[in-house]
Amino acid sequence: MSTVKQIQTGYIVKEGSNVKSWKKRWFVFTTDGNISYYTNRQETCKKGEVDMKHAIKVIKVNGKKLMIEIHFDSSRVFRLKFDDEEVEERWYKSFIEFIEDNKTSQNGFSRYEEIDLNNFNIGNTIMQTDKGSVQTVTYTRTQIKYSMKTLLKLTLNSDEIEYIESIHNSLKLSECPYLCRTCLSFQSENLHFVMNEYPTKKLSEIMNSSILPIPRVKFYATELLLAINALHKCNYIHMEINPETVLITEDGHIFLTTPVGLRASYKCGYNYFAPELLEKKQPTAAVDYWSYGILLFAMAFGEAPFYDTNPSTVCKKIISEPINFPYNTFPEVESFVTELLVKDPSKRNCDFEALKFRPFFVGINFDKFQKKEVSLQ
Repeated sequence: MSTVKQIQTGYIVKEGSNVKSWKKRWFVFTTDGNISYYTNRQETCKKGEVDMKHAIKVIKVNGKKLMIEIHFDSSRVFRLKFDDEEVEERWYKSFIEFIEDNKTSQNGFSRYEEIDLNNFNIGNTIMQTDKGSVQTVTYTRTQIKYSMKTLLKLTLNSDEIEYIESIHNSLKLSECPYLCRTCLSFQSENLHFVMNEYPTKKLSEIMNSSILPIPRVKFYATELLLAINALHKCNYIHMEINPETVLITEDGHIFLTTPVGLRASYKCGYNYFAPELLEKKQPTAAVDYWSYGILLFAMAFGEAPFYDTNPSTVCKKIISEPINFPYNTFPEVESFVTELLVKDPSKRNCDFEALKFRPFFVGINFDKFQKKEVSLQ
């Protein structure tokens, strides 16, 4: 762990957060991003602090007074006044440099870089459809590996392009550790989205080797539920959740790919499709919870509940047949999956907050999972 060091110290006049008065305080800005302030230099008890890791921009507002505004992602604005232009410039430069370094450390790119295809070495093709492809790439400046989705503009209309770009912009802001995040986007004659590097192992490989023990099913189910919820917050309905779009990282965690704009075919066929998709109805977020339920069933019992080698038979079963659970199953698994596999999407349990408190998740600390503080035992 790196040692926290001081970047800047000094007296600055700050605006009060509740009462809009101005008071002189001793400030300490450190390399971990904390701006702490005290009544005076000798004081050891903080009056308050702000975290520059959540700052989105810093601007000078120099009129009659020298002032810096720090804007945060929570919409908060932190204002500081200075008496000396040189001192103001020193603090301003430190704030700007920290924000840029923080952005770079998060995704490997600076917001000021002009990026195009020439900045990448193209590697293996991971996925190919008539809409585009996903390839492994290496960013030449840092030698960091990413996956790059390339979508062919000629196959998309203007509304589709706008939708795809809006989803990827939302994915840039997602903090879910189990989701394939977008780091950067740019255009040539096509659309390019630079994303987290894809792990090489698919969940299907693990499922094909054996039926998973229930603690492991719950571990994957927790991470995947968080990923699905994060996707829906980005206004994105996945519609392709299955053992081939769920990958497993080297340290054993879920990595849900985001094939927005690509429509691929998978070995598992229709087995994970919701009834409303097969009936050509307008999809909602409920389709992802159906696929999630099918995946949990398959992990726990070794096979999707409506599995058949004949695609037509699979579709008929999904639309009309009830779920048949194996004899002597786990009650909490059966009740949870049953809530997810309701054929009417309007009656399907798609409430993330409610699902977290089902008996299936007893003993699961979602806050720790959200911070990726839980490992597979």
